[in-house]
Amino acid sequence: RMVTLVDLGSAKVVSRIDIGAGSRPHGLKALPDGRLLVTAEGTRELVVVDPQAAKVAARILTGHEVSHMVAASPDGKRVYVTSLAGGSVTVIDLASGKVVKDIPTGKGTEGIDATPDGREIWVANRDANTITVIDVKTLAPVFTINASEFPIRVKITPDGRRAVATFTGSGDVGVYDTATRVQAARIPIGRDA
Repeated sequence: RMVTLVDLGSAKVVSRIDIGAGSRPHGLKALPDGRLLVTAEGTRELVVVDPQAAKVAARILTGHEVSHMVAASPDGKRVYVTSLAGGSVTVIDLASGKVVKDIPTGKGTEGIDATPDGREIWVANRDANTITVIDVKTLAPVFTINASEFPIRVKITPDGRRAVATFTGSGDVGVYDTATRVQAARIPIGRDA
């Protein structure tokens, strides 16, 4: 139920922010303004934390069981929360605190990231063995990659040219070209990824 802030220089706890009983915080994303986005799996919420004031700034209901991981648009205005149980992404307007849309992506929706230009959201669907690409303008899936082997996380490189996905089923990492959506490399880790 806690978000703990640690000073990296001293390796000491600066503060602990209680986000509520039964919240089960999981996903975490820092916004450009310093606020933290925290998913609360147990209470089906997105919690906005102000680390400077060491308090909860806002709570937004996603309405979905196991609101799991979180990403944000580069400007921090829109937030995207995956629902592991629901197989969907909830789009939230952060200023109004309202849900804009729920987008079905595939069973076991897990990892998520936004491209640096803010045009696409990439989502790993572990039970469906797919990676879904969402167009931000239409808020609709535009491409599905058959990825196999339990894709659990996906991250976009800072230059936006590659998407990197971890596969816990096969213990390797897939590298995808974001323009063509074609796998460019598969890198074995040699153990559970």
